[in-house]
Amino acid sequence: MSTELSNIIVPAILGGLTSLNGFLRTCEKHVTEHSMKPEAFLDARLFPNMLPLTRQVQMSTDLARRGLDRLLARDLSSVEDNETSFEELIKRVDATALGWKDSDKVALNAASSKVSKVPMGKKESIEMTGQNYAMAFLIPNFYFHITTAYNILRHNGVSLGKKDFLAPILGGFR
Repeated sequence: MSTELSNIIVPAILGGLTSLNGFLRTCEKHVTEHSMKPEAFLDARLFPNMLPLTRQVQMSTDLARRGLDRLLARDLSSVEDNETSFEELIKRVDATALGWKDSDKVALNAASSKVSKVPMGKKESIEMTGQNYAMAFLIPNFYFHITTAYNILRHNGVSLGKKDFLAPILGGFR
């Protein structure tokens, strides 16, 4: 496997989005099969001061979408956070994945060594190369929110396992 940035970051992001999409579809099926209210899961959180499932999905897709924008030196895109159903969240994940599938691999590879300022909080920023940004900031933060979404669903009884998390990442890309 080539060590070009596009050969590392694109599969990592698409795998995570595929996993997230699978979690949401599994939960949607669980809700239907058990005649439950979707809000019980969409609004669920692991701890009172943590973000709910819906916001975890929005954060992971925001990180992926804006991460691609940042790596390609584009203006950061914005999407309204107004999803209220599994269907809408799945569409958001799918739209984010499409952006990565259609991304300019040559430009991503060129971004690897380019230095840019990355905001850290509201008042600070740090200079990072594209590769450092992708590997030390984007991927860990992206997977933090996906893992939290997974844990919220597992905690609330949705039948998910390690295979659901890892299979898409390890080669089950759609």
